[in-house]
Amino acid sequence: MKFSLTSPDWSKVFKDNYRKYSVPTGAGADDTTTVKVPVFERGSLEAALYWRKQFQDLIELKNLDAAAKFTNANILTSGAGREKWQQARAEVLGNPPANVTDARFNRAMLTFIQKCGATSETAEDLRDFIMNAKKPSNLRFEDFKQRLEELDDYLPYLPGPLNQRLGDDQLFVTLKKCVPAWQKKYTDSNARKNIDNINDLADYYGDLENQEKKEHNRDNRHGNRNSSQGQNRSQQRNRTQRSNESHHIERNNGNSDRRQGGGDRRHSRGRSSDNYRQGRGNQDRNRDNNRQNQHRQDNRNQDNSNSQRRYNTRYQERRRENETHQIDTDNESNDGQDSYVSNKSNDNASDNEFYFANKKFHDTNKTNDEKENDEPVEDTDDESMISYATEDNEDTELTIEKTYQDDLIPLQG
Repeated sequence: MKFSLTSPDWSKVFKDNYRKYSVPTGAGADDTTTVKVPVFERGSLEAALYWRKQFQDLIELKNLDAAAKFTNANILTSGAGREKWQQARAEVLGNPPANVTDARFNRAMLTFIQKCGATSETAEDLRDFIMNAKKPSNLRFEDFKQRLEELDDYLPYLPGPLNQRLGDDQLFVTLKKCVPAWQKKYTDSNARKNIDNINDLADYYGDLENQEKKEHNRDNRHGNRNSSQGQNRSQQRNRTQRSNESHHIERNNGNSDRRQGGGDRRHSRGRSSDNYRQGRGNQDRNRDNNRQNQHRQDNRNQDNSNSQRRYNTRYQERRRENETHQIDTDNESNDGQDSYVSNKSNDNASDNEFYFANKKFHDTNKTNDEKENDEPVEDTDDESMISYATEDNEDTELTIEKTYQDDLIPLQG
C-alpha cells in the first residue's frame, strides 16, 4: 500500500452513501445528536481503514454489544464490501456459527481488513512513513499534523506486531523534524525550554509559518514594485528614445521640405525616413513599370503599322498586276478579232461559216487557267471553222464555239 500526505475527499470516495444514527449527548431524552457513518462498498485499503475507524467511533458512542456489532456491520456494508465481510464472519464463527463475542468480532474485522489488502508488513511500513514525513511547502502545518494523526489512528486496525500507535512522544519528534529550517530556529532559541508537548510545538511552528508567509508576501510586493518601477523606467526610456528619433526624423524631413516647398513639407513631416524611402522606391518601381508597359505598347503599335503598310503595298502591287494583265488580255483579244480573213472560195463557204487568219486568238471570256490550256488550231483548207479543244470536256468546246461565232463578223459573198 502506498501512503500519501494528502487526505482523500471521503465524500467522493463513498459517494454520499451514509447511514444516520441518533447518539445521546446527555441524561435527557431530547439530549441527542445525529452522526453519519459511511457504507463501505468497494475501495482502497485506506478507505477500508477509514470506514473501520468510523465504525469503531459509532460502537463507542452507542456502546454496542457483540451481537449489535455484527448486525450493524451488515448494515454498513454493501456489494463487494458486504461479501468480504460475510466471508470474514464465516471464517471466524464457523459453521454452525459459534456464539458472538467482542473478541470474535475484532478477529472478524481484522480478517475483513486483510481481505481488503492489508498484510503483516503494512503496519511497519505505515509507521516508517509517519516517522520520516516532511511537510510539503504547499501544505499548512496544521493540516500536516492532522494527516499524521489520521494515519496513526489506522495502526491498531492492521495485522502484525507493530500495530500500536506511535504515541505523543514519537509524534512530537516527527513533527519537530518536519521542517529543517524551523527545527534549527527551535534549537537555537529559548523556545525549547517552554515547549514540551505537540500542541505547544504546533503553536510555535504555526507562528514561524505565518512569519515566513508575511515575509514572502512583502518580498513579492517589493519585487513587483521594483519590477513595476523598472518597467516604468524602461517605458520612459523608450518614450524618450522614440521622441528623439521622431525629432531627428522631423528635422531631416524639415530640411527636405524647405527644399521642396511648403506643401511638400507639410505632407512629409509625419513620415519616418524608412517609410519615405519605401514610398520613393515604390514610386520608382511604378514609374519603371509604366515606362516598360508604354514601350511594349509602342512596339506593338509599330508592328501593327508596319504590317498594315506591307499589306497595303502588296495589295497595290497585286492590283496593278491585275490591271496590267487585263489590259494585255484586252489588246490581244482585239488583235485577234481584226485579223480574220475571207475563205479561199466563196462558193465553198456558206453564210454561217467563219475562219480565223490569226493563230494567236484568245477568248476573253475564259479564265486564265483555261486560256493557258487552250491551243489555237492553225488555218486549214477545210470548210469548217477553227475548233477550240479543251481537256476532257466536250460541252465546253461547244460553248466556246458558239461564243466565237457570236463575236465574229460574217464574210461577204
